[in-house]
Amino acid sequence: MQGATRQGLERPLHEYLRRHARERPDKPACIWYGRTITFSELDRASDAFAARLQKLGVRKGEPVALFMNNCPQYLMAQYGIQKIGAIASPCGALNKEHELAYQLADLGARVIVAAEPLLPIVRNVRTNTALEHVFVVRYADLLPDKPRLAVPGELLEMKAESRSPVVDAEDFLSVAASGAAPADVAINMDDVALMIYTSGSTGRPKGAMLSYGNASFKTSATVGCNGLGADDVLLSIAPLYHIAGMVMGVNAPIFAGATSVLLYRFDALTALQAIARYHVSWWYSVAPMNVAIAASGSSRLQPGRLGREPHDQLRYRLDGAARPSVVRRRDELRIFRSRLWPHRNTYRRYLYAAGGGALGNSRQGGAG
Repeated sequence: MQGATRQGLERPLHEYLRRHARERPDKPACIWYGRTITFSELDRASDAFAARLQKLGVRKGEPVALFMNNCPQYLMAQYGIQKIGAIASPCGALNKEHELAYQLADLGARVIVAAEPLLPIVRNVRTNTALEHVFVVRYADLLPDKPRLAVPGELLEMKAESRSPVVDAEDFLSVAASGAAPADVAINMDDVALMIYTSGSTGRPKGAMLSYGNASFKTSATVGCNGLGADDVLLSIAPLYHIAGMVMGVNAPIFAGATSVLLYRFDALTALQAIARYHVSWWYSVAPMNVAIAASGSSRLQPGRLGREPHDQLRYRLDGAARPSVVRRRDELRIFRSRLWPHRNTYRRYLYAAGGGALGNSRQGGAG
């Protein structure tokens, strides 16, 4: 662990992406409903986006906003931003107009990467912010013709729709496919890499400034403590714009050189499919997901229908959330453990009450 922490402090996370792209270029970095994005492809796409940002005049230390749900383009954008020393600032995809307007104004962001369904919100706040350039992401662009997992209905509808040009935004994927390379930028580990906004539950949201060193330390600690390695396959469902989802879905796989199976949103059937089909060994979940899996007794969700038991390779699951009202009985968690961890695997649970304090525990071994 000590070595991993020291190593994590030596370089920004995007340097791990570059290293893996050189050493294992064809290894899947991200799998999106059956579409594979390799480490080499992810590195080139983020390079091309970084180069486009530089052409727009984005400089080191300047914030760039991200406004989208889970998709491979999110990874390309965040690493592209950080490769030029700019600051990635995720905006919650559930943000209302006043919430987005506040964050953009507080940031003074000139550039935003936004999902096509969220463009109306961006347009409505644009005149009251410093925005000058918008990149549009289409969730369905990278879906495979023959998905290997159940695809959410809204994504299938997007894929079936005729593609119409967006006149007030630049197509993100066209930029990512340009093959351009950015100019080198000297980055210090104390430079700000991320601006993550708090929920604002007791007042206005505050931007928390996280340095490249902060991000690397947190990621190396996560990887080291949990024994995550290059042979692992992670299931990434938690929102990437949330700090926990980002560490587990954006940072940790790249640091470790592991493969991430990325889902747009949670669905119990799709999660079980992904675990079984891709031999998922590591999953960060939240309590309502666990309850949905535990309640998956209908024939539609029976693991046996997936062709193999989903727990065959799953060796580690970590969850964290505010104490949920839906988890009312220990039996629900016992059923969940026995369904996915019947034998020797590790189960670790962290549940926190609103006022703080661990309510959960850690177990290793049987479902007990």
